[in-house]
Amino acid sequence: MDNSFMTDKNTMNYRLSVSLLLLMSFSFIKSSLAAVMIVGGDKAVSVMRDGKEFYLNKGDVVDIKNQESWKRNIVILETSAPDVEIGPAVIGDQTYQVLRNDGHLKAVKEPRTYRVTKAIRVIGPDDKTYVLSAGDTFSVGMKNGWKRSIRINSPSNGFNDANGFIGDATYSNYLQDDIVLPIYEEIETKAHKEIKNYDDLDAFIKSYVEKNNNEDLNDEEIFEMAEEDARPEQKDSCPANNKTIKLDHTISILPMAGKVDAVPKDSIVKVIKTEKGACYFKILKLPNGSTLSLSDFPQFAGSYPINFKEGTYHEVDEPSQVVGLEKGSTFKLSNGVKLTAIGRRTGKSYPFDANDEISIVGRHKNGSYIVKRNGEPYEYRVSASALDEYNELGLVNFDLEKTAATIIEDDGFHEATKVVDREVECGGDQESDDNPLDERWESCRERTVTSKSGKKIKPNNYLEEVLGLSDVKSDLALDDNETRNMAICIGQSMRHGTSRNTNPSCSKDAKGRHIKDSVRTSKKNSSGKHIGWRLKDPVPRACASKNLATGLAKSYLSAAKCLGLDPKEFFPVLNHESHFQPNAVSPSYALGVGQIVANNYTAFYSRLNQAKDYIEGNHNLYKKMQQYRGPAGYEKFESLNSKRPVNRYTAYFLTDIADKVKGNDPNCSGLKDLYNNPVPIPRDVAKSARKAVNYLRKRENERLCKPRNPQEGFFISMIYYQKNKKYFTNFVRGLSDAQPKAMSEDQINTFATIFARWSYNGGLAGIQKVLSKFVGDLKSGRVKELTSNGSEKSNTIKARYLSDLSASDLKRYFSHYVKYNYPSRSSARKNEVAKYVPGVGGTGGIDGDLKQTEKQGTGTCGQSY
Repeated sequence: MDNSFMTDKNTMNYRLSVSLLLLMSFSFIKSSLAAVMIVGGDKAVSVMRDGKEFYLNKGDVVDIKNQESWKRNIVILETSAPDVEIGPAVIGDQTYQVLRNDGHLKAVKEPRTYRVTKAIRVIGPDDKTYVLSAGDTFSVGMKNGWKRSIRINSPSNGFNDANGFIGDATYSNYLQDDIVLPIYEEIETKAHKEIKNYDDLDAFIKSYVEKNNNEDLNDEEIFEMAEEDARPEQKDSCPANNKTIKLDHTISILPMAGKVDAVPKDSIVKVIKTEKGACYFKILKLPNGSTLSLSDFPQFAGSYPINFKEGTYHEVDEPSQVVGLEKGSTFKLSNGVKLTAIGRRTGKSYPFDANDEISIVGRHKNGSYIVKRNGEPYEYRVSASALDEYNELGLVNFDLEKTAATIIEDDGFHEATKVVDREVECGGDQESDDNPLDERWESCRERTVTSKSGKKIKPNNYLEEVLGLSDVKSDLALDDNETRNMAICIGQSMRHGTSRNTNPSCSKDAKGRHIKDSVRTSKKNSSGKHIGWRLKDPVPRACASKNLATGLAKSYLSAAKCLGLDPKEFFPVLNHESHFQPNAVSPSYALGVGQIVANNYTAFYSRLNQAKDYIEGNHNLYKKMQQYRGPAGYEKFESLNSKRPVNRYTAYFLTDIADKVKGNDPNCSGLKDLYNNPVPIPRDVAKSARKAVNYLRKRENERLCKPRNPQEGFFISMIYYQKNKKYFTNFVRGLSDAQPKAMSEDQINTFATIFARWSYNGGLAGIQKVLSKFVGDLKSGRVKELTSNGSEKSNTIKARYLSDLSASDLKRYFSHYVKYNYPSRSSARKNEVAKYVPGVGGTGGIDGDLKQTEKQGTGTCGQSY
């Protein structure tokens, strides 16, 4: 038998087999590439590995593999989530189909290419470091150990189409912070193609979006979005391992299914480790009054270093190592420290000092501590915030032996006895204790004291002299019930205030002008490189003395009356922003009672100066703008779109403020002072966030010195708020007209107030953009129901229009939308804006801080919505 034929046949079979194998391999590769998907939103796609479920981040890339029973195998190719490893995982096949249809998983074409939004460093082909500038692009290759290969395309530094690499952790951070953005072609799903049918409501929203896109581009919103870039660069880092800290603001944490994804302000945490660009910590204690429990959080939470900048936390003793202020605790105050107590039977005030032995016997219904002193049978009430502050500062010295002998298990810790509190003196009058804010004014520390750790703590009565309130005639002013009530509320608010205050230099030159100076100074590392700013003269929060609280109340009420603003409507905003601390300073250059940031300050005066030119010259435009006053006029003004003669801020001054600055209302004297003696804002400064910050940083002491403070802060913050509320009132009314079920005027006002409060922090354009998406998704039935922890359920809510929502539902669901749709590159910023109104777990935010100030949310000080 001729074997040559067999040989040729075998050869042919072999070649055919190889060809088929190559074809199959090619088909598999092609199929695999076609199944490469990109995640369309944070916390939208959950996958499983080793029986554990975790979420992918927006922009993560996965390769969808074969289906196996109920699940589908996948490979995570790229991820910016620090707690997720690249490699195999699984996803439910049914879930995968839903995610594709909903657009949460989008097919992409390879290769993966990125565009640079900020200057970054990479390693070039000669192993040297090169800088890629904004607009440059590069393609990403495979991961190799700690680094990832890249191909550099069209760089601004001269070489093109060159190989290089970048650290994988650095690359992940760039992805997370949107410093590099993916360039890809999305394969549009059927579901996305169908979402293109607009009705009247959609057209209405679309028109408003278009209007916002072509107006106020150099106004407050664009400043807010650009201001992050204008701040000095600083290296973010985690607190040291094993350090116990107290958070001074709410922070977002890495999401975990079924757990809360933000830790509220005033929580105490212990840092465990730093890994992969994340800070991991254990939550030891939640704020007093929080409705959350430790079980609502992961056992070990992770967050990004950007959330731990200087001034956002302070070191404290670990709760388990210190006897807390609880039932049975016995202690004395440090030398020089005084505490005001109210006798429960007499209603009179009594000073406690270092000679008194104090024992806690319970908690009052308004949150105050109920105490006894020196073995007396009488009971007293002391301010919880004042005593808590002393304890945190190390000014409370516990008698551990007596405390250990008398400590009692917490059995509710409220109302130690059946004692009925006597009416309490306040400002010389009597007030029923039914009002939980009814406590005598807190006295100031008169001299520097030393804590147990050796820290020097200055007296906090510095504003009495700075604001010239020694002759405010408080007792006479307090005869007016409205002034008296607001003074009590402001005093209570100040007790919860921030310690991030400064004592500015108010020196003047020979012409009586404030000498320009910054209240901050550069902080440098060991190499002499600037890494941030610190306050030159930090001081503790100002005390809630009778003179200070009354002086602020008079200024606040007169400004509100001048502008026609309900003081109780706006109180919660300032209560949250600064707790009425006139010299409060934030890391983002916000100053004063209104925490006015550089962009809003610049926008205010640039538009006020522009309007003043029209008013003083009796310009035809000033006359023309009078037709746009009132709701109907404003609606007509908005309908002009890009043909509006001036922007919204200038229009507000011309229509709502002109009469007030030209009239004789004594309540408007502060506003007239701003009008007659405006801050000059150079034209180039008004158009640049960076220049605005630098320009105003040199004048920070002037902004904090008399007479600008507090009248200036009250008027600017109120006008900014009212301008935004005017816009949202018209916007919500337009939505109501386009809905089958119209909203009542009360509901329109309530919702407009909520959005105006949100825009105080997030800017008008940013909040309006999220609102437009929210309303559109609501109508299309795409708003998912939320669990108590804020996680999305599989089903959607029944509501289809704003009129179907209560105020509490609106805040809850809109907060969720803000968190994932607010136009910012920073996840920390998105989370900050999202929690600005509702807070987290009943604490923080405008709502939570108001409840804390009022103790029981009685509405005595501010109005909630």
